[in-house]
Amino acid sequence: LPMEPKGFPRNDAGPFGLLTSLQPDQNQRRLEWVLSRITGYIGVTNYRGGRFSGNKTAMQPVLAVLKRRGLMFIDSMENAISTGPAIAAALKLPTARASRIIDRVASRAAIAKQLAEIARIAKVQGVAVIMARPYPVTIRALKRWISKLDDMGLVLAPVSAVANRQKSR
Repeated sequence: LPMEPKGFPRNDAGPFGLLTSLQPDQNQRRLEWVLSRITGYIGVTNYRGGRFSGNKTAMQPVLAVLKRRGLMFIDSMENAISTGPAIAAALKLPTARASRIIDRVASRAAIAKQLAEIARIAKVQGVAVIMARPYPVTIRALKRWISKLDDMGLVLAPVSAVANRQKSR
């Protein structure tokens, strides 16, 4: 779900990005348009939404729409002070938070380091959520890592299976 990033308007989430400067009904129309473009999803994640996700007044109506639609919100945590998790909890909206975006640096070594950290988080906290982009280097790294999960004592699960199971930060 494209949301207003930090550094807007220099950084722009696109023509249907949700913006803190818009009225809730304007953001809702944009949200409905974006959601109408595909089918078969269980929820949304924020894309480039560092500024938007930190604004409770802007986020609350968006998450309320997701709740009414029976969807989940996966917070990328691009903004360390995102209001998403707290609002989702208040609304009883299924939610998860990215433990790591593993390919901010799209190199084999950097991704391997992030995946090792994901394994550590999963063992300590009982669950970890990976966010990644569809880069070829990421896909290859995930394929190798997934083949080793059994040896690490970990199991791969869809994000919907871990909704509301992460410890609060």
